[in-house]
Amino acid sequence: MYWGAPHGGTTLADFTFLLVVATAGVAGVVLQGRPHGVEQLLLGGIAVGAGWATLHTDHLVVLYLNLELQALALYTLVGYHRHHTPAMDAALRYLLAGSLVSGFTLYGFVGVYLHTGGFTLGEGTPPESPWITAMVLFKLGAFPFWFWTPPVYDPLDWGTLALVVGPAKVNLWWLATVGLAPVVGTTTVAVAAVGSVVVGAVGGYFQVTAAGVLAYSGVINAGYLLVLTWAGTPWGVAYYLGVYLVGTALVVAVASPMVATGVAHLSGWVALGAATPLLLYYGVLNLGGLPVWPGFFGKIWLVTWGVTLGWGLVVVVVAASILPAVYYVGLAVAALFEGGRPGRPGRWSPLTGVALTLGGTALVASVTVFVT
Repeated sequence: MYWGAPHGGTTLADFTFLLVVATAGVAGVVLQGRPHGVEQLLLGGIAVGAGWATLHTDHLVVLYLNLELQALALYTLVGYHRHHTPAMDAALRYLLAGSLVSGFTLYGFVGVYLHTGGFTLGEGTPPESPWITAMVLFKLGAFPFWFWTPPVYDPLDWGTLALVVGPAKVNLWWLATVGLAPVVGTTTVAVAAVGSVVVGAVGGYFQVTAAGVLAYSGVINAGYLLVLTWAGTPWGVAYYLGVYLVGTALVVAVASPMVATGVAHLSGWVALGAATPLLLYYGVLNLGGLPVWPGFFGKIWLVTWGVTLGWGLVVVVVAASILPAVYYVGLAVAALFEGGRPGRPGRWSPLTGVALTLGGTALVASVTVFVT
């Protein structure tokens, strides 16, 4: 049984479109680098395909199988370079924690079946399930289950990193806001939203690698998206998620050709700025949500809906957003003004122009959508 108009309609189309765009972005990043084998591309395709399937079913068994298929593909991709010790360590941590959460998912789905007597969420009114809520928060990398993201992201190659932070999250946000919304605890989402914003803001300040910054950027933006989920606006989640994915894809697309020059460490961003200073400047400030980039309009959208939940929440969100803005500005300034200093220059990739076009289009689209 597939979700029809009563369960999503246009919103489902929005999330499907986001999945397609995010997958195209990952393909661009992979083409800029050197794929490490057909198996890596195949596993990425399996992860995306399983995510697409979860967007289009409300049958608990099919949903569980596709969530597990996606997870298994991601575990394998994280540990794909078996001779790279940090990658193997990250894969084992991810596998152990994910296996525990797999049990949470199965236990929660069994509870739904026992309560409704059916295998679809459309049958009856299932109660909120703490097990399913924990599964959703873990897979999204939100508070209090953010701990796995920094060590898992850090040793990844750029293509896998782009997949994990992009397409692999789109279907999960659909489940959190629409697909599994009836069984996701509202109070828990509220606590996770505030906790993610605070943890992401503070944790990101102490990161020294690009992957670490992107990991904590994912945590804080998960908090923002949970605020929109709490406010009950699936379309708002799709809009903000689109802005976030474009910003992240832009930074990864610009940085990925530089992996051989040590740009994974933030000290190497000066070398990256020598090759693409304005592009990196744009991408980093966009992630920080500063004017006049698409991320800024995403933040305005967030505050607009946050007001419906209370001004206290808005104050916490805005205050916690100041710290990330500070270190994002620092990275942008380093790329723009220090990139011209003597040192090893970066290697320009023609496909990075695609990222620039995507970023410019996102700016125009975000302003148009926000105004209308």
